Amino acid sequence: TAFQSALRLKPADPDANLGMGNAYYNNAKYPDALPFYQNAAKYEPTWVLAHVYSGDTLRLLKRNAEAETAYLRAVQLDAKNVDSIYWLGVLYAASSRFADARVQYDRLKPLDTAKAEKLFAFLPKN
Repeated sequence: TAFQSALRLKPADPDANLGMGNAYYNNAKYPDALPFYQNAAKYEPTWVLAHVYSGDTLRLLKRNAEAETAYLRAVQLDAKNVDSIYWLGVLYAASSRFADARVQYDRLKPLDTAKAEKLFAFLPKN
């Protein structure tokens, strides 16, 4: 592929690494996608999307502590990134950290009401 060619010429190219990660991810080859996403984040540390995609892949691989770290980094870089806020909340809810999940819900609600309501479904009803 074009991404493979780009990586042969310039292995530290964050765009090519992200592209290769996407190629594997889109074919459900998550273990193969992960190092490319992590490289993209390594070579372009302020690229929010690389951290979000790393988090998504780690979450699908059930490596939730690492996924949390990736999503937290994405939120740190962009406090309005709805995908990282949402999935961070889902991770918290799945591990019964409901107070933390509620914080993410409160952050998400003014940014994306529909996504916030999806997250709310994971919270206990009191």
